[in-house]
Amino acid sequence: MPIYEFTCKQCSHEFSVMVSISEKEQVKCPRCSSAELQQMFNSPFSIGRKSSCSPPSGSGFS
Repeated sequence: MPIYEFTCKQCSHEFSVMVSISEKEQVKCPRCSSAELQQMFNSPFSIGRKSSCSPPSGSGFS
């Protein structure tokens, strides 16, 4: 599940929340309960799952 970072337009509170993409539009500020949020795109986002990816053997990538 992705972690999104928001800034509340009402009280300027910055917070992170882990929600599915379909629930992202329902997020409210935990401080003032406002739904007027600005998503911050300059922060890294996490899927919340560890994984590793290795190139196929013989591909020339390492």
